[in-house]
Amino acid sequence: MIGSSLVTVARPQAAAVCLAALLVAAPGAVRAQEAAADPLFLRGAVDDLPADGAEADGGGRVRRSALAQPARLPAVAPPPRPEVPSAVDSLELEMLRQEAEAVPEPDQGTDPLTRDPLETPGMRIGAFTLRPSLEVDGLHSDNVDQTETNRVSAQGVRLAPALRLRSNWVRHELRVAAKGEFISWSNGGGKEATASASARLRMDVRRMTQAIAEMTYELGEEDSTPKRLQHDLVVKGTLVHTMGRVRVEASAGAGRTFYTAPLSGGSAGSDDDYTVPEVSLRISKESGSVLRPYLELGADMRIHDRKRDDAGLKRDSRGAYVEAGIGFSPSAIWSGYLGVRAVVRDYEDPSLQSVLGAGLVGELMWRPTRLTEVRLQSSFDVDETTDAGVSGVRKYRLTLTPRHALRRNIILKGNIGLEYSDYVGSSDHELVLTAGAEVAWRFWRDHELVAAYSVERQWSTLADGDYLENRIMLGLRFRI
Repeated sequence: MIGSSLVTVARPQAAAVCLAALLVAAPGAVRAQEAAADPLFLRGAVDDLPADGAEADGGGRVRRSALAQPARLPAVAPPPRPEVPSAVDSLELEMLRQEAEAVPEPDQGTDPLTRDPLETPGMRIGAFTLRPSLEVDGLHSDNVDQTETNRVSAQGVRLAPALRLRSNWVRHELRVAAKGEFISWSNGGGKEATASASARLRMDVRRMTQAIAEMTYELGEEDSTPKRLQHDLVVKGTLVHTMGRVRVEASAGAGRTFYTAPLSGGSAGSDDDYTVPEVSLRISKESGSVLRPYLELGADMRIHDRKRDDAGLKRDSRGAYVEAGIGFSPSAIWSGYLGVRAVVRDYEDPSLQSVLGAGLVGELMWRPTRLTEVRLQSSFDVDETTDAGVSGVRKYRLTLTPRHALRRNIILKGNIGLEYSDYVGSSDHELVLTAGAEVAWRFWRDHELVAAYSVERQWSTLADGDYLENRIMLGLRFRI
């Protein structure tokens, strides 16, 4: 009797336990069945199911249970995390910092603030990218000979080819650029030719050491009477080493200046050719701060092919300069540098006065918007001259070049420049004002329509040195 009564009492209790277990497991089983039947069932609901062989208690915690739970869909594995790089030494951190802070040059086409909206992808030639262009224009000048009196108007044809080549190497870098301009005038205006070329090879010797080899060439027409073509060739090697926050650049090179007869005919003047060996040292603070001071020292010699010129003067000279300034980049809107350059040049002939001078040098870049850029440049140096009784020419230059993109394919450019020449040893001086505006419209793929206007005005104490010239240009530019 006692045993039967115990069994009678236990059966309701066992039934209650089984009923409670079914109530706990039923929601999970139903959700698993819904997930299995509906492939669009929310993944979050499946992920809420407890693991096999476990069940959730009232507080949301999971506890083990002997009751087997229905199988659930396997959860999708999360994407693998990127491996954490191993610790790097201070030199590698410095290299990473420099790369992150480096400002790309305008032709790199990576920074929207400096990218040329008219830049083309170029042609891939192996490990290099080539960007050639050609401009063909028609010109009109109201004073083609740049004279004060007897002004002559003329029309001309202008050809301006250009190319740029850049390597795509992981290490090291090679850049080559060249451009030229050839103008043929009517009405006896003759012919004009200018050209420039440069090549720069950077070799990463070590993490903090670079070797740079450079070559530049410029062809221009000398501002004298009679005019001559002036060729300037410079070859230079530079070793750059970074020590913490200090950057040291040591350079050595040689330049060659020689003259040939202009295309329109005239005197060659090869007796005035000279060679310039030069050295320089520059110490600056590395990038990483808003203000970066620098100091540069340099010296050179100018050795003429002839010991005496036509006036019997010894034109050989020795010169030195010191330049100190500060670079700055407080934001992406403002950047540049500003310094003072002092030059001294002493001539072998005692009758030629030594030249002393100082001037502002620098470059300021202002980018108020992604479509607008304004560049201000200043320079100072002492140039050679062949005028009798004049030892050298102090030249000060200031140029302002704004640029604005009305649209991606319509670019407006402008320029305003001043150049002042002081002839040391005489009271003569010259002031040249130049201004111009240009609009380029890309109307189809790599074809552009270019229209420009320029004016040049010179005031001079030299005889017949004053003149005013206006030019109008319209043409096509082809880019690849």
